[in-house]
Amino acid sequence: MLGVPRSTVLYKGRSRVDLQRLSSLIEHNRVTFPTFGATLMYHLLVRQRAACTRANVRQVYLQLGILGRRAPARSRTTDSRHEHERYPNIVKELLVNRPNQVWVADTLELFIGGRKAFLALVEDMYTRRVMGLALSFSNNALLTREALEMSLLKGTPEIHHSDQGKPYAADLYTLRLIRLRVTVSMAAAGKAWENGYAERLNRTFRREEIVRTEYNNIRDARTAIGAYAKLYNELRIHMSLGYQTPEEVKEAYARDNETGE
Repeated sequence: MLGVPRSTVLYKGRSRVDLQRLSSLIEHNRVTFPTFGATLMYHLLVRQRAACTRANVRQVYLQLGILGRRAPARSRTTDSRHEHERYPNIVKELLVNRPNQVWVADTLELFIGGRKAFLALVEDMYTRRVMGLALSFSNNALLTREALEMSLLKGTPEIHHSDQGKPYAADLYTLRLIRLRVTVSMAAAGKAWENGYAERLNRTFRREEIVRTEYNNIRDARTAIGAYAKLYNELRIHMSLGYQTPEEVKEAYARDNETGE
């Protein structure tokens, strides 16, 4: 009678997102995951069942002034000046499609009680799980071997990939792998991008844990970094993993393998 279409009367517009509440939630998540960009944050919010769109998240990032911040420059920890055997890079064109097919390893620098120290990390390339870690005031084969031994408690890789630095090329390290029939692979000297997975892991640990924490002693550092490694494996989503966590990828592979899928 009034000339108004029935669909117009029944239409209910989309409710507007409360950007203030969304901003609070994003800031809360950024405490745990300070390096998450707008895309990763959006997928984390979806997992948390927050009502928002990508555009909403980007808008909040712009308001907070945190959109597109670049990572700080990394310090160099690789010393390739040694006489140990060097191994070719065999993972450059390799299709990685299962856990424990390739492990990658690297070290990074940090400070403990005002003193320079080093953290060695080992990561499974397929799941992105942190397999092992070790801390020391010396960047040597004893440090990297300790991280390797922790990793070997969880499995054995087919291939171990690292840079050509002395801590990884030393006999103490390579012979342990060779005795386990693990193939040793190394990035070319001066080509850090050939160990890109480990480099990215280092960057994440540095930005999300190390630069945000003051360690009074090596025991405190081991506790805090170990806790972050657990969070990284169990709660941190990755774009490259389809916005899943490393543990979820590991468990999904195990389920599919059991069912023959």
